[in-house]
Amino acid sequence: DALDCYGGWTEGLAAESAANSSVTYRFHAPMAGFVKADDAGLIPEGPPLFGFTKRYVKPGCMDDLASSFQTVSDLWRAKVPGILGASVSRDPDHADRVHDLRLFANHDAYLKHTDKSDDALTAAMGVWFANYDTSRPFIGEIYAPDPNDERLHKSSVTSSPAPPIGLTSFRLGAPEMLGPIPTGEQRKA
Repeated sequence: DALDCYGGWTEGLAAESAANSSVTYRFHAPMAGFVKADDAGLIPEGPPLFGFTKRYVKPGCMDDLASSFQTVSDLWRAKVPGILGASVSRDPDHADRVHDLRLFANHDAYLKHTDKSDDALTAAMGVWFANYDTSRPFIGEIYAPDPNDERLHKSSVTSSPAPPIGLTSFRLGAPEMLGPIPTGEQRKA
């Protein structure tokens, strides 16, 4: 089994994790983005939405992607209190792919992260999104109170050409949220 870890670890934790041979830990260092702290109680009420995706980047565009994602992240952080975090990090197995994380306090924050009435945000998102290879699918998981909401399953930046999307959705808090749990025999295999 492999576990992707996104920030907040110490070298000691990384060393201890290496001693657990049943799991491969992949520690990601963010290329761009932010994660909010408590923000003095200013975080809106939930329920939250979480998105973990893997997206391919056009050849030679990784640095531009990081720079433009930071621009978008700075706008999100300043304008949308309910965006708790956004980050991109390099995929350890694919040099041309990133892991893209989004953490939202609630559905309203998700909708505001692509506010088309905000010209500066819309323009910055266009510059950022232009670095993705939209001929290749992006894949990942969404954890949401209503994972069947169609707005969660299409590009929030462009409608044409929309990238192929391969997202697995989970109802936040549902027993099956973590997917199938292996039995003792499956764990031994």
